[in-house]
Amino acid sequence: MSNKPSPPSDTEIATHLDGLASDYQHNPIQHVILNPFKNSILTLRAKYATYETITSILNNNGVKVSEATVRKFCRTHLQEVKRLRTDIDRKRRETEGGTGPKPASLDLGDMTGPTDAHRSSTTSDTSKPGPKIARERL
Repeated sequence: MSNKPSPPSDTEIATHLDGLASDYQHNPIQHVILNPFKNSILTLRAKYATYETITSILNNNGVKVSEATVRKFCRTHLQEVKRLRTDIDRKRRETEGGTGPKPASLDLGDMTGPTDAHRSSTTSDTSKPGPKIARERL
């Protein structure tokens, strides 16, 4: 004979769950616990930190919060995140001072593929609906 404890019966599980349900206290505005950290959270999000990363940072620093709560908080303050992103981009451009790398220009001479002489006349007809590639003959 083994001395393994018997699994709880359905009625014991139901009684335990009923006790948990009656003791549960829901905070309908749980994301307000993030208000003291608003600036840091929104700055992280403006710098494209994921909700998972922000949640991890908060949890590691003693703020127990779920990813869903962080997501809801950031979406509530979405306009401020957008404003912060604009400010961050502007400051980055100012610090570069125009000496940073310029965007690569498109050199049309390096393109490979059919030239205008090899294309059919239907590709230049802009009055036809649909994408241009669908009108090209192969």
